[in-house]
Amino acid sequence: MYTKEALRNLGVSAADFTDDERLELDRNGFYIRTGVFTAAECREMAGEFDRLLQAEGDKGGHEVHVEPGAPRVSNIFNKTTVFDRCLAVLPALAASAYLLGEFKLHGANLRNPAKGKGHQDLHVDVPKKFVDDWWVANAILTFDDMTIANGPTRVVPGSHLWQPINVPA
Repeated sequence: MYTKEALRNLGVSAADFTDDERLELDRNGFYIRTGVFTAAECREMAGEFDRLLQAEGDKGGHEVHVEPGAPRVSNIFNKTTVFDRCLAVLPALAASAYLLGEFKLHGANLRNPAKGKGHQDLHVDVPKKFVDDWWVANAILTFDDMTIANGPTRVVPGSHLWQPINVPA
């Protein structure tokens, strides 16, 4: 099945990615959509993260990247069904199709940096060679509010337009 057919089967429509979000994505390299999950869904997913983290211990995240001060669980769709709802976040799917055309889900990982830990150097997940050389689209789905107090993800608005952006880790 190809992307357009899959998105149609999931019910993704133009209304799932607004003109304002598209403009924000084009200008800043990201957009923010709130209220995707209910508070109960967030609590359930956060609880499942805690359960998996406890079960995996120090090996948590080893499939992708272990990072001091930032516990991880990787490959979540193969470990539990609790996160399956993340596969159908229609705004993220619509935005990915807008950026990439044909795409496939590579995977999903959970990360929970401790206060004052988990700082990452400025980096890109996939280097690009020219301004519209997109290979990936990332979606950050939070189960807790992301605030200055709890250490939000740092982004550089407009840096997606730098070419080439090949920042070493």
